[in-house]
Amino acid sequence: MSNAEPRTVDTLLAGNEALIARIRLCFGVDHPTFARDVLPLIHAYANYVGWLPATPADHFDRPGGLFQLGLQTGFFSVQGTDAYIFSGRQTISARRQLEPRWRMATFVAGLCGELHRVLVALEVVDDAGATWPPLLSPLSSWLDARGNAPCHVRWRVPATEARSTGLLVLLHVVPNALLQHLAEDNDLIVPHMLASIGGLPLFRGHNVLDDLVRRSTALVVERDLRAHGKPTSGPANASHQTRYLVDGLQRLVATDSAWRPNEDKSRVWYARDGLYLVWPGAARDLCRLLEGEQIAGMPDAADDILSRLLNADLLRKTAEDEPIWHIRPPGASAALAAVKLVSPALLLNGLGGTVLPLDDPLAPVRSDSSRPLHPQSDGEQLPLIAAADAETPRAPPTPSDGAPTPTARWELNAPLRLSAGVRHALAAILVESSEQVVPLEDGHALFLPLHLFDAHGIAPAIAIRALSELGMLLLDAPHALPTVKRLDAAGADVIGIRLKRKFTEPADSSGPLALAAQPTC
Repeated sequence: MSNAEPRTVDTLLAGNEALIARIRLCFGVDHPTFARDVLPLIHAYANYVGWLPATPADHFDRPGGLFQLGLQTGFFSVQGTDAYIFSGRQTISARRQLEPRWRMATFVAGLCGELHRVLVALEVVDDAGATWPPLLSPLSSWLDARGNAPCHVRWRVPATEARSTGLLVLLHVVPNALLQHLAEDNDLIVPHMLASIGGLPLFRGHNVLDDLVRRSTALVVERDLRAHGKPTSGPANASHQTRYLVDGLQRLVATDSAWRPNEDKSRVWYARDGLYLVWPGAARDLCRLLEGEQIAGMPDAADDILSRLLNADLLRKTAEDEPIWHIRPPGASAALAAVKLVSPALLLNGLGGTVLPLDDPLAPVRSDSSRPLHPQSDGEQLPLIAAADAETPRAPPTPSDGAPTPTARWELNAPLRLSAGVRHALAAILVESSEQVVPLEDGHALFLPLHLFDAHGIAPAIAIRALSELGMLLLDAPHALPTVKRLDAAGADVIGIRLKRKFTEPADSSGPLALAAQPTC
């Protein structure tokens, strides 16, 4: 709760004159046209949100922060339209009419994209206990009617993430006449603008307008956090990141053929026991999507995404309080690692009745006699390993007919933060020395002899430190030694490390070793 004396809207606007001038330059219009078409929107937005902060203690948490957040996002959004032609299939005369409307709609979507905060995140209360009714009037009108009596902000914790509620108060900022103007001679501009403001996915057609607004919002938030010395990731910024993660998952389901629920090798499986995402493959797809769209400040590793979704209470855990489930979709030769969403509607809402759940459950019910989980197995179901076996892993058995066990080739899938030298050496080891890379722990780790790093010009100590810092090594305890011994085919001791299997992919799916590894979709 924060107390603040009322400040005038004119003072708020005067403090942002430089940015407003830059917005006029982006629109490329003269002063009279800007004063007639754009400036009333900025004034209306300032009248509506006043000096409210955007968050209690995160980005734009100062008086006037919500106005600055909207104004800066609108500026970068309309600036981004210079690189796009929205009506590319129209005639030149039609584009001449529609392109300025697309630019205006993009600015409105950026300006008003955070209006939902006044309904779901905060309350404004004066000293007499009266509360501002945001659905009925702008904040400045309510304060004027009360003689600008002192008021304070009361935050709702946790705030409900309901961006669509911003549409309920849009008319306090955007007049009907402007909406009518934007809707003339087309049926796309207003729906795309409203979908962006309300956080609603479009399941037909690509919303370029929303791409610009989302990218601009992420950029503005990250810039503000950095400018005020605040972390750009972590629990304090989790809600901001979670919005983009969920939005990305929804768009993958709507547009990516590999995310069509219940299809062969899909990332998404939906049955009567819930909706599951194959993991970490789904996380890698999401990282690529956000990276390709240049969304600033997003997590870039599966473990980070998993942590964000867990903190936002969007995932259900197993009976053993683990985030990773093991499902067996129809036709799968082995169980797949997956995460389970709290509600299928989180991704399927908007697809109508086209997706029907499978009759049989995907996650088998485990009995009380289920084997315990290994403490370092990342949620995979493994028997507990005896201490002696952990120190000296056994060589893999040869087939009963005496034929040598064929080797498998592996490809590296390491976090982007792994140093380039260690990354290149590790990738080369997996490909060039595959006969010495042996699956252990029921296929959930790969044994790599340390001398192979020396052969590629990387000191083993440097490799161990880099891999340990990113949690890529399988350990028997949080502070256990990272190295283990293994007997080779000649019975000699070989010192090496156990690389977690989730950081690799099979390059060759043939052979018993590849079949023993966790399948990917």
